[in-house]
Amino acid sequence: MTRDPVTLDAAASIGDAIALVSEYGVRHVPILRNGALIGVLSDRDLRPVEGMLAVDALDAARVEARLAVPVTAIVQGTPVTVEPSASIATVIDRMLDEHVGAVVVVGAADEVLGIVSYVDVLGVARALFARRPSEPPPSPKTRSKPPPPRTR
Repeated sequence: MTRDPVTLDAAASIGDAIALVSEYGVRHVPILRNGALIGVLSDRDLRPVEGMLAVDALDAARVEARLAVPVTAIVQGTPVTVEPSASIATVIDRMLDEHVGAVVVVGAADEVLGIVSYVDVLGVARALFARRPSEPPPSPKTRSKPPPPRTR
């Protein structure tokens, strides 16, 4: 878990979000309004915007307008949260069930205490595998539907 993660206020712009993600090298940023968690911005949320910025690169006014849009315009869905006491299994289940790359750890007063990303989960898994190399890896969670066919 990353304690006290960087956050962004809901009034911030997309330009502010791009700058923060770039500066801190993070992929998930909790979005707060008056201190309350309202969403999580992911690098995936920014990809379409970055593509539009590339298309508009020669039109400074359009680039400036796109960067000025409030970050809340691109943050999707309700934030996925867990309590500080949640087990790693619970965190993984939430990530799998909700199809997210990170969950926000919130305290009793709904304050943001940290964020757990898939990178954190892989770090725990790697440490476990390193300690028990003779044991086979756990089988993946049973899927509710078959995986999509692979394309070549």
